[in-house]
Amino acid sequence: MSFSLEVKDALCRMPCEKACCMACEISAILTVGADPAPDGSRVVSTEHAAFAGRLFKMLKALTGTHPVLHYKRETNLKKHMLYKVILPSETVKAIRQDPEPRRSCCRKAWLRGAFLAGGSMVHPEKGYHLEITCPDRSTAEKIADRMKGFGLHPGTAARSSGYIVYIKESANISDFLNLTGAHGALMVFENVRIMKDVRNSVNRIVNCETANLDKTVEASRRQRECILKLISRGGADDLPHNLRQIAILRLEHPEASLEELGKYLRPPLGKSGVNHRLKKIEMLAGLPNPGK
Repeated sequence: MSFSLEVKDALCRMPCEKACCMACEISAILTVGADPAPDGSRVVSTEHAAFAGRLFKMLKALTGTHPVLHYKRETNLKKHMLYKVILPSETVKAIRQDPEPRRSCCRKAWLRGAFLAGGSMVHPEKGYHLEITCPDRSTAEKIADRMKGFGLHPGTAARSSGYIVYIKESANISDFLNLTGAHGALMVFENVRIMKDVRNSVNRIVNCETANLDKTVEASRRQRECILKLISRGGADDLPHNLRQIAILRLEHPEASLEELGKYLRPPLGKSGVNHRLKKIEMLAGLPNPGK
């Protein structure tokens, strides 16, 4: 099962008993995902049985009419079941088209219906992307405005089949799942998000440690070359005692950090003091821009 279907399954389990919320959810479904028929009826087509059943029950409860539900197996390779909920013209007329949701619960129900009719979502392991496909620009802008009313930050884009409203910020996607009622999918999403954040943090730490180790190794190599260069020229014996001490330690401990070298000295010396002495050796060896 795709993650989009997991989200929609969670949304279909969300109770919707208030007439005002049912009207808003149905209105969004008709706005986003219904096709008009010549006789004035509207047709909602879906491969999702739970969505078709939810819409059928809400229509029956809200209008007292009996919408028609057809289903058949598709002839493509996957041979999925295709469900069609047909709303007769009198049922369409009985529903107030696009009511302006005033209550928070109704605005949430409207967004829930919009996602059920045209929404999809990438599994969080692959990335963060939630979108709703819309038939036209005005519908996309309406969905985006209602998302913004909850503090979300959606974007809109034109597609060959119409327009989409999308969210790419993980925190915004989490908020959308929460406010529309997809709590089961939200738990999965949050678990994956936490694991990804932990992995990213570990990778950053490892990369940082690796970079620091590479710098330490390169600095040690450069310092030892300078010391050996001084020895080959017979200049090592002329070094002051403090520089001769640190030069010997560097040759004896090529893998040691500056802090570790300082601890070998008597008395011990801090990291900056060790670095200062090694820079002097590099300068005496004639290294341009020592330490860079």
